[in-house]
Amino acid sequence: MPHKANLGQLPSETDTIKYGAYLVNAAACMDCHSKRSHGDIIPGTEFGGGMEFKQQGGVVCSANITPDKTNWHRIME
Repeated sequence: MPHKANLGQLPSETDTIKYGAYLVNAAACMDCHSKRSHGDIIPGTEFGGGMEFKQQGGVVCSANITPDKTNWHRIME
C-alpha cells in the first residue's frame, strides 16, 4: 500500500443504524444486489436485486434485499 490505511473506529453493535451501515459497506452488499450497465450501478436500483449471474443451465438473479416490496417489481421489469 502506498500509505497506512485509516480504518476508522468500529461502531457499537447497540447503535444499529451505524453498525448496519458498517456491515453493508464492509460486505459490499450493493455490488451484487443492484443492477448494472457497463459495469456501473444503475441509479435507483441500489440493493433492489436483479444483477444477473450466468450459470450453466440458466441465469440466477440477485435478490432484492430492501424492505420495499414495490421496488422488487420495478427492478425485475
